[in-house]
Formats: sequence, structure tokens, C-alpha cells
Amino acid sequence: MDTVNSTSNSSGNFTIISVKTDGTLELIVQVLVIGLQIFIMSSMGAIITVQDILTHLKRPFGVLIALTSQFIALPACAYGLINLIQLSPIMSISAMILACCPGGSSSNLFTYFCDGDVPLSIMLTTTSTILALGFMPLNLLIYTRKWTETGNLKVPYAGIATTLAIILVPLAFGMAAKKWAPKLAKVLSKFGSVIGMLLIWIAIVLQCILYPKFFTQSWKHWTIAAAIPTGGFIVGFLLSFILRRPPKQQKTIAIETGMQSISLAITIVVTSFPKELHGVMTPVLVMCGIYLNLAGFFLAFIVRVRNCLSRKTVKITPVTDEKMQTINTVSEKVQDR
Repeated sequence: MDTVNSTSNSSGNFTIISVKTDGTLELIVQVLVIGLQIFIMSSMGAIITVQDILTHLKRPFGVLIALTSQFIALPACAYGLINLIQLSPIMSISAMILACCPGGSSSNLFTYFCDGDVPLSIMLTTTSTILALGFMPLNLLIYTRKWTETGNLKVPYAGIATTLAIILVPLAFGMAAKKWAPKLAKVLSKFGSVIGMLLIWIAIVLQCILYPKFFTQSWKHWTIAAAIPTGGFIVGFLLSFILRRPPKQQKTIAIETGMQSISLAITIVVTSFPKELHGVMTPVLVMCGIYLNLAGFFLAFIVRVRNCLSRKTVKITPVTDEKMQTINTVSEKVQDR
């Protein structure tokens, strides 16, 4: 059985809830989230090459738009939403970690389902993960001061940067396999993402078992868990639409901005913050993970249905034109005679 103890800081501005749980299960969750991050990053590296990165860097307009919406527009938007909803400081920090995370590997999968630009999606996920090494601690430093200056909360910037640096190792391993061990890279790309997605859901289920009380969280927590990724979808789409990117790139940038790496966010929380805060900080991340998967499949369903209807329309129109041309040709021949 888990017990919950509540303590308040001297200023009375927020409450830290200490959740005592089964240590073995918590250790399993920590190992699992790190393991799934290794699977996901290695499979991502097995798909992309250094040449792919250089090719996109030669025409970086789409990449720059996506990174602007990912690391500048979305964190600012999330900061406004958090203050509007008025979350507690510790929950605000957790939500900002989510907003500052790079795109997750699930964005590549849903980009494919939504008929987007898959190579660009993979490129953006890889690039944003690398750049997050600098941008994520910087954004957290800028936006979390309000909540860390009023109490004894501290954001472990060095720990976050270290975690981000470590997860680049399996990415480099996947890229090396792509170049020097193609068979291994094929296996990684085929099964790595699938295993990673499965582990994400297992981690979510275990988090629900470990911290069952998050289901009774305030409506504010559920709202912010849905509002941040939805804001990312809107910001990414509007920015790419205003700058007149092709429709496929518009969808890709919107998905990449809105679908943060939930596994990375959870990894950062469980490896960088004290154990007594895990039960407070991870629920909003789990809620967002559930929402993102449901929203992704819903968007993919809409796009697939629309494409289906468009194909039917396209098939009918050429046939009608051909028949009209045949009729006109026959009529002209008859008149000539």
C-alpha cells in the first residue's frame, strides 16, 4: 500500500506531496523508461544518416520553422497557459518540462499515418533532440524562475543536460549501425520503434499502478495535459501555413511541435528530481501521453478518410472527361462525313 504525506513550505505558496510506494516497482519504472528511450533513439538513428542531416541543412527553411515553433513559440505559449490555469509551482515545472521537450518518435509514426513528410519528421526529431541539450535547460531557466524563487524548489539543470547528452549515445549507435552494419540497422529500425511504443504504454500502465491517485487529480492537471500539445499542433500549423510551406510540411511541423517526447520527459523527472516528487510530477506527463496517442489516432483517421474521399473524386472526374472527349471526337467525324 502507498501512503501520501503532505508538507508545505514556509511561505505557504505550494504543497509538496510525498508519495511512498513499493520501491521495487518504482525501480522497474525507472529502468523501463530509460530502456525505452534507448530503444527509441537507437531505432531513430538507424533510419537517418549524416548525409540526410546535411541535405536538410542545405535547405533549412522547413527545419528552422519547426525548431522555432518547438523551442520558442511552444514554451512561451505553455507558460501563458500554465499561468492562466494557475497550477501549483511543482506542477508548473513538470508542465514546462513537457513543453520544452523535443518531438518524440511517435511523431514519426503519426506523420506517416497522416500522410506527412516522413523524412522531414525524422530529421526534425533527431535535430530537435540534439538541440534540446542546450535549448531545454535554457528555456527552463527562463520560464521556471517564478516558481523556484518563491520556495525551496530547484530545477536540476545540470542533471537534465546530462540526461539529454546520455540519450544521444544510442542515437549515435543507430547511425553507426546504419553505415557499418546495415543488417543490424534494419532490425533496429523495424523493431526498435515498435518495442519503444509498447514500452511507453507499459510504463504508462505501471505509472498508473504506482501512483493511482492521479486519476483524482484536479481538472487543471487534465486541462494542461491536453492544452500544451494542442497548442503545439496549432502553433506549428499556423506558423508553417503563414510562411507558405507545402501541405505535407505543414502537417509534419504541426505534429512534430505538438507531439513531445513523453518518454524523455518522464526520464528527466525520474533521473533528475528527488523520489518524493515523482508522484507529483509524473501524472501530468502520463495524462499527456494518453491524450497524445488518442489525438494522434483521431487525426490519422480524419486524414485517411479525407484522402479516401479525395481519391474517389479524382477517379470519377478523369473518366467523365475521357468520355466527353470520345463523344466529341465521334461527333466531329460524323459531321466530316
